[in-house]
Amino acid sequence: MADEKPVKASKHVCLCKGPMTMISSDPELDIIRAMDDMNCMKLLRGLSKEPARSPFTDGLYGMDYKTTADAIRRLSGVGLVCSNRDGPYHIYFINPARVSEMVDFFKGLVHE
Repeated sequence: MADEKPVKASKHVCLCKGPMTMISSDPELDIIRAMDDMNCMKLLRGLSKEPARSPFTDGLYGMDYKTTADAIRRLSGVGLVCSNRDGPYHIYFINPARVSEMVDFFKGLVHE
């Protein structure tokens, strides 16, 4: 037991600290701007199939680590991506409440 190494935290983007930072007085526009990025859309499409678990030092969904981390930060800044801790790891997933708000927004644009 004395020879066991402690489990190190994995390389990840920590979303546990602080509130969403990029939300302005027009949150729908913030989300649309964030989604107007090919890498953010790749990340959303991947996370829509299953949550991602850190570490992703090789990146996710065909993107390298830096590109993946930038997309996670951008989408978490507008509240579309969240994470939970699982020991030294983080599990990243789409925030269903935020997506639901956008669905309601788009439905409100259509008058039937």
